[in-house]
Amino acid sequence: MALDLLVLILALIKLPILSIAFGFASGLSVAGLIMPFYSSQGHNLDGMFTLFNFQRSEVVLGHFLYGLGFILLVILNYLCMAGLMTFLAPGQAGIEMVPAICLAMVGFLVFLLSVQYPFVINLDYGKALWSVVISLCIVMFLAPTVGTELSKTGLIGILICIVGVIVVLFSSIWLCIRLYQKKEF
Repeated sequence: MALDLLVLILALIKLPILSIAFGFASGLSVAGLIMPFYSSQGHNLDGMFTLFNFQRSEVVLGHFLYGLGFILLVILNYLCMAGLMTFLAPGQAGIEMVPAICLAMVGFLVFLLSVQYPFVINLDYGKALWSVVISLCIVMFLAPTVGTELSKTGLIGILICIVGVIVVLFSSIWLCIRLYQKKEF
């Protein structure tokens, strides 16, 4: 909330803040995607879930629903900020790119979620920290590069990106369910 206020104040003084806001939104959301695992590790919530009548697949699906819901809220927040910036600073450059930026951010964050969650579910957050950081670095390089090259091919490239992210997401969910079912608490 304070970050949104800062971005809007900077927009009022006519700074080209849209790209900076994109960086803040995507950077902070990377940390937010892993937060449930960090909290769970500190309180051993995953071990507690096994005591109740939860199926392990439900716990994994809950983690993924949290991640996807979090991504949706980040995108809605970015759209609200872009809308307010359009109102406060109508001549700001880059406003026409907001839909493409949002689509790219969704693809990046879903791909990141799909790559990181199997590491965290299999190894726990404390043990998987370096795997998460390394996968973040790889995804930060790979996703924009592949996305940019495929978007140059037009609509077919964008559709390939969307289908690829969906396939990776469902493969990750399947893998996480298998890993979580074998996990000992």
